[in-house]
Amino acid sequence: MGVSLSFILDGLSYFFGLMITLIGALVFLYSRYYMTGPKEEYGRFYMYLLLFMGTMLGCIFSNNMITFFVFWELTSIFSFCLIGFKYADPEHQKSALTALVVTIGTGLYLLVGCVIAGMGFHTFQISEMVSRYFTLPPVWFTIMLVCILIGAFGKSAQFPFHFWLPSAMKAPVPVSTFLHSAAMVKLGIYAIARFYPILSNHPMWAPLLITIGTLSMTWGAVRAVLSHQIKEILAYSTVSQLGLLVLFYGLSFHGVSHDYFHIANHMFYKATLFMVAGILITSTGIRDIRQLKGLRKYMPLTAFSCAVAAMSMAGIPGTMGFIAKEHILNMFFLLIAHQSLFFGIGFVCFILSSICLFAVGCRLVIPIFGGKKPPSLKIVKPRLPIQIPAIILSSFIAIFGIFPSLWAFLFSSFSVHQLHKFPMDTIHSVSSFPVTKAATIGIFLLGYLLFRYLENKSLSVPAIPFPTLPSLAKLGSTVTHFLRLDKPLDYLFIVIGFLICATGWVSFGFHQPLVGFISDAIKPSMLDIVVTSIICLFAVATVVVNGWIGRLISLTTLGFLISVYFMLHKAPDLALTQLLIESVTLILLLLLLTRFSASTKKIDHRLPFTSLRHILKICISIGAGLWIISILIMMSGPPASPPIGSFFTLHSQSLAKGLNAVNTILVDFRGFDTVGEISVLVIALLGALGLIHRQKDLFSRKS
Repeated sequence: MGVSLSFILDGLSYFFGLMITLIGALVFLYSRYYMTGPKEEYGRFYMYLLLFMGTMLGCIFSNNMITFFVFWELTSIFSFCLIGFKYADPEHQKSALTALVVTIGTGLYLLVGCVIAGMGFHTFQISEMVSRYFTLPPVWFTIMLVCILIGAFGKSAQFPFHFWLPSAMKAPVPVSTFLHSAAMVKLGIYAIARFYPILSNHPMWAPLLITIGTLSMTWGAVRAVLSHQIKEILAYSTVSQLGLLVLFYGLSFHGVSHDYFHIANHMFYKATLFMVAGILITSTGIRDIRQLKGLRKYMPLTAFSCAVAAMSMAGIPGTMGFIAKEHILNMFFLLIAHQSLFFGIGFVCFILSSICLFAVGCRLVIPIFGGKKPPSLKIVKPRLPIQIPAIILSSFIAIFGIFPSLWAFLFSSFSVHQLHKFPMDTIHSVSSFPVTKAATIGIFLLGYLLFRYLENKSLSVPAIPFPTLPSLAKLGSTVTHFLRLDKPLDYLFIVIGFLICATGWVSFGFHQPLVGFISDAIKPSMLDIVVTSIICLFAVATVVVNGWIGRLISLTTLGFLISVYFMLHKAPDLALTQLLIESVTLILLLLLLTRFSASTKKIDHRLPFTSLRHILKICISIGAGLWIISILIMMSGPPASPPIGSFFTLHSQSLAKGLNAVNTILVDFRGFDTVGEISVLVIALLGALGLIHRQKDLFSRKS
């Protein structure tokens, strides 16, 4: 199948791996002093966090598309465990389920894209796809592109899947720090960068990324500046900055430059701000920034970290954020001057979001750490160890912002062929374009004015309905009612009827006439005719006999007679299997019938013969019987190709080291099928055990 646990070791995977482990290590240090509550829960928390980090690294370094998808979905599962860490709280449950449904659901689109890529490039190895041609029709390449981008947009909380990220704010602060800065939300950005050499030449690549990135960037920035809960502000600003990164890859034609700098800038300042938010919450117990004032004197190190990180988000000189903003402004001006005014809309939205984020940066520093502390505000001074991770990250922001050449020296060798531009141009701390300087000054002035305008106002964005768990549940109940899933007998009619209509035309249209088949292929003996006649007799009795016990006996006798028919045609293994199944089924059904009262058993639950339901039963039963007969005729005809059974019998000893072909097929040749069947039985057994224990609990409560 081409599935292997292979790894890709290049600059892109090294960079993301380095960032994940760096911030992950600081999050572990931060968690040591942040987490409160019973110490018994610490082991579970750190286990989830380690598994989450491990699956992130597995996804980053995977070279095989299928293993890449497996790790991709595992990150969603472990993020579900982390977001819902306090599982007793209904709000945490809702947030965790929302994140799981969105990321797992969009991940299924990624699976479709991975399968199409493997079929089109004739390999699942990502490193080999770059040098191969896509052999399927162009429409399949478009479908692959859209599916992969939907997976990336869902993971990185891009419009219209952005709503799960603010909902995930219920998670503990260390989880939010890791999740929203370096971990799962960056996985979508990594996917876009990883598949850039494969997909960027498609005409839909740039329009999709620019459109979705612009919408997410603008909406997130506006929501962030109008929010008041500190973690909610950071969540919406994360959506905005992730949209900016998506837009950046859409604007990068013929190669990307300095994407590592933009990604690291967001990782550093967002992780710092979340750590600061955790310190503020644990020190004051308050999440609304309007109630926090005058904290600089009580936590100067935290104030320094928050100021540097907020300056980077606002794009103030001396930070990485200023250089990143200048670089994107230069890109926009060059594109508008040389290509099309289409990019003008994206430029206006970028200016608007930059103004909003500048105001957000001011809101996170000036009111909270400036002014005079109100007497009613109680503060517990944070300990030094919990402030160290934020200080380290904010120091990186300042060092690389003041000395960008140091960044180029450290990470220039991480460039990837066919992703980055060669030779790499040097990133400068100050732009040489006068129009860029003017735009930067305008952003600072308008951002500060917006901050002052909103300082004493309480505005909000009108609610826009997005899919939620209740709406999904309502949709599911509607579909269930429409398909009659809550009515097993009705649903059985729908399934069998659809199966006959969908596949019956193939089997009924088989070229060999029925009469010719019976005369040529079937030559029954007298004993066959007798046994078959008795089978038909009991089949009719199963339908016409009154009473549950009578029908059960007729049905079981029918099964035993079928095993006799198997014996007549020299199939003892099938006969034994049939006998065992019928015996076990009879015992279970008899035990089930003992749960009903005698009066209930005597009631004839069948509807009148003239009812539409009964007529429908007859039609579907006749159709199903003819369908099965036609399939048997088709399977008994001459094979269109050499039968596969000869391969197994020929290679059982040489390949599987066994003489029994049935055993080698079950264990070796089709071992995964056997594992799947065993897994189904194990799941059914676990479900049965759960029901049994639940029944025991109910009885114990009643007693």
